[in-house]
Amino acid sequence: MTTTTATTLRLREVTFAYRAGTPEEVRVLDGVDLEVAPGLLTVVAGRSGSGKTTLLRIASGLILPSSGEVRWGYVALQDLDEDGRARWRRENVGMATQGGGLIDNLTAVENVLLPGIGRRERGDVERGAGLLSRVRLAHRTRHFPGQLSTGEQQRVSIARALYNDPGLLIADEPTANLDRGNADDVAGLLVALAADRAVLVATHDSELIERADTLLTLD
Repeated sequence: MTTTTATTLRLREVTFAYRAGTPEEVRVLDGVDLEVAPGLLTVVAGRSGSGKTTLLRIASGLILPSSGEVRWGYVALQDLDEDGRARWRRENVGMATQGGGLIDNLTAVENVLLPGIGRRERGDVERGAGLLSRVRLAHRTRHFPGQLSTGEQQRVSIARALYNDPGLLIADEPTANLDRGNADDVAGLLVALAADRAVLVATHDSELIERADTLLTLD
């Protein structure tokens, strides 16, 4: 099991471009510099289509930048092959997706345990319940997603992202489609989690943006 370490993610001169079936290059990101440090809530803001999700995918090692570098401590992600990046991601990254991305026929605790499928260990159910308790859902362990509110589903997604005790937590639009009360709950949870790990969030939520310690706005 990975132990959370205080490591900073650094992006330097990151560019991402692709060709949309034409000779013209579509440049999504251009010369992005960003540090995602433990103890700080780092937020990426910008309108839809500005490149927020692309930046998160690069930060998580799912895709490589067209140019520039991404470093996690002494590890340069662009120097790893696909298998190496997948291994790095399993050991260091937790991802919470917009809408939760939960499996309907699994209970909350079973959804939390999904990252450990195939390598289940004694005490995992108790550990999953502990993670749900951390996101204030100790009373919902046996409930299915359809029995949870949208805000509760998002918190289950965050608990699942914490399963491997990641040094880097990434959340894509974690407060989208939530009412203000639930959105504030999730924002407060992310602030608390940033105390001992690097947390990177993409959002257009003005209230969550106001709570950012580090803010990058994509135009």
